[in-house]
Amino acid sequence: MTIDNHRHSVLAGVAYYPRLICPTAHVRGTSVCGYRSVSHPKFLRLILDLMLARVLDDQIEARLRAHLQPTRESLDEHLAEAMARVARYRIAFLGSDPGLIRDALQQLIERIEIRFGRHPHIKRASKILAGTVQLRKPFVDLSTHKATLQFTREDFDRSVAKSRGP
Repeated sequence: MTIDNHRHSVLAGVAYYPRLICPTAHVRGTSVCGYRSVSHPKFLRLILDLMLARVLDDQIEARLRAHLQPTRESLDEHLAEAMARVARYRIAFLGSDPGLIRDALQQLIERIEIRFGRHPHIKRASKILAGTVQLRKPFVDLSTHKATLQFTREDFDRSVAKSRGP
């Protein structure tokens, strides 16, 4: 996916918002790819929520301790180093500096796969149906003990609703 500034009309004129779009659709047109796109801020909010809730949760120290297998003397040193990194990731995700967020995500995530489906009300639009986030070692999902996180449309909608507030 590449970032594109989507242009649309509003009452005051023209507005732009960033979105993630399939590079094939961006270069060759929507007839080749099917116009797969998603709002960049909304998708970023979903990924940050997943990372904070399922990866950088309260149980991460126990998971890191189980993953680290060095000698007893260096275990505490390695664990302290890993937990310092975790603290930096949490600060980056809760902050608003795009550079820190991007760096933290690059260190945690190997690959993201998104599956789209047709939007029922908009002819040329699509919507996220589900997806997978492939994590780098030693960060694994607590519930499945795998290096992948699954997300669904409901996770995306919940994240968007949470970002809007009450």
